[in-house]
Amino acid sequence: MAKKFSEIKEELDKSLHDPSKPWTVILDQAEKKTGVERLYIFVVCNSVGFLYPAYVSMHAIESPSKDDDTKWLTYWVVFAVFSIIEYFADFIAGWFPLYWLIKCLFFVWLMITN
Repeated sequence: MAKKFSEIKEELDKSLHDPSKPWTVILDQAEKKTGVERLYIFVVCNSVGFLYPAYVSMHAIESPSKDDDTKWLTYWVVFAVFSIIEYFADFIAGWFPLYWLIKCLFFVWLMITN
């Protein structure tokens, strides 16, 4: 398990440092300005769209109100659609250099509206 995790981390780190990818320049600037390794910046941006909503969704399920359940279920459907599109269309990030930032901001906006 640890070996597989290490392999995934190395592959992701290699992709984040690939000069042919459009996000490399953006991550390089963010890394220099913040002093935080780009792998961790990537993980934080993707975690923002998952960890907090998962926590709030659990509370929504436990509450007696069904309105919050519907809102968070809608959030997860949108999240799943993005995940499926990203899985099958790696070229999206190539076409839209700020895709990850825009995606992160979009998910934050969805969380705020819920």
